[in-house]
Amino acid sequence: MQQNNLKVDDIVWPCELDTNVKQSLLAIAEHRYGPKDRKVEEQYAFQRGIYYYLQGSAAVCFYVTEPEKTIGTIHGKGDWMGVNSVGTQYKVVSNIEVIQEVELVFFPEMKLLDLAEREPQIYKLLFTASRDVHKIWLQSFLAFAHHNVLQVSYILLDIYNKGGVDGNPSKDIRISQQQLSFVVGCTRSKLNALLKDMEKRGYIKLGRNKITLVNLELLNAEVSRMNLMVKDPRADLQLDFDSHRQS
Repeated sequence: MQQNNLKVDDIVWPCELDTNVKQSLLAIAEHRYGPKDRKVEEQYAFQRGIYYYLQGSAAVCFYVTEPEKTIGTIHGKGDWMGVNSVGTQYKVVSNIEVIQEVELVFFPEMKLLDLAEREPQIYKLLFTASRDVHKIWLQSFLAFAHHNVLQVSYILLDIYNKGGVDGNPSKDIRISQQQLSFVVGCTRSKLNALLKDMEKRGYIKLGRNKITLVNLELLNAEVSRMNLMVKDPRADLQLDFDSHRQS
């Protein structure tokens, strides 16, 4: 945990809040960093509350039946996490692995709920942040239905758009096939076959624990065939989307 030097404008709030409410939230917040190669849940296990990603990205996965079968998504800069379990009795068990070193703001549950008793706008924050989290997961479920090059293309563009620790997207995505297989929800052997196919098509170049996005236009064209009604990972790409859309 680092000293809290946060400012109100450091966070993209999901709804309109009075300035004094934002300041009260920052007063209870903890500024944290998550080193790469160390699982987030190992650092912050059993600490209930909500997290906001200032920088970086992480793979968040849930096991469905066995370790080889997972449903996952990417959380990163501007995203909220943990909001759906605030005020509940259940414990969310997930596998969270840092892809790009993360910088987080943590709002402890008890302090958050205590503040809500005095500032009703906190419930507005919880509602809108929860809505945004649902959008991330709903689009991931839509991507999960494909289980092929479309899904992998979507995930890679999503990671790219989260940017690095300096906020600038990099075409070099430092992620292991083990981490990526958690998000895709398939075995490493099946993922490896998909990635090699994408490399042959000129989409990507494979390296040691690294995937380089060689052609963003081709990845964009692939993702354009998906149902992107909830969340479009191409939104910030400077590409001619319409030329790739298919009816």
